[in-house]
Amino acid sequence: RERGALDARTLLQFYNVGEVLSHVGRLKEAEQVQREVIAGYQSSAQQDHAALVYPRLALARMLKETDRLGESATLFDSALASARTALDQDHPMIGRILVQQGDLLRSMQRVEQAEQAWQGAEQIFLKHKLFPELAGIASYRAALALERKRFDVAITQYEKALGYYHDVVGPNNSYSYSTALELAKARAAAGQTARAMQDGRAAYQGMIAIAEPGSSDESLAHYAWAEVLFE
Repeated sequence: RERGALDARTLLQFYNVGEVLSHVGRLKEAEQVQREVIAGYQSSAQQDHAALVYPRLALARMLKETDRLGESATLFDSALASARTALDQDHPMIGRILVQQGDLLRSMQRVEQAEQAWQGAEQIFLKHKLFPELAGIASYRAALALERKRFDVAITQYEKALGYYHDVVGPNNSYSYSTALELAKARAAAGQTARAMQDGRAAYQGMIAIAEPGSSDESLAHYAWAEVLFE
């Protein structure tokens, strides 16, 4: 069938195929599929903006992963425009797109625009009390501050993220431990060596205790602890 003749169910199936291809690293094929899906939705008599959000977002992430940042930024803008057309303006999905858009803008050194995106997301997440998402924003801000050697800001933001995780999932959790290790790294970079070693070692040991042997969490714990030690 012609691309424009594909019905909504088929387009959804194609989108899912594109996601699978992306997850297994077949990015060129995944990109082609998602472009076909986007074109299919756009060619319909009445564009389904809610449906367009997902392939546009998937394609934006793939383009970012392959360092095509300018194209990725355009797709994030399109995904955000579709979401704002289809959804309530404080819908959590809009916040999640803004978070990812902010991370891309940070990669492009467009720091003020990244912060604007995160602020918009933060307002939405605060309204809905989505604390894990708020922790994610704080972690993004902390990582940016660490890159810019603003260690006091990085420490404050990691403490904020850790507080959110403690409130939602408790301290004995991989999210809490990994954030605590990032906080220890920031403290080490700031010259707070004794505190960094104490807190970092406790987080590392806690994460190893709950991680499955050979799991990604175990690898993350080793890597993060090494970064604290060599900071």
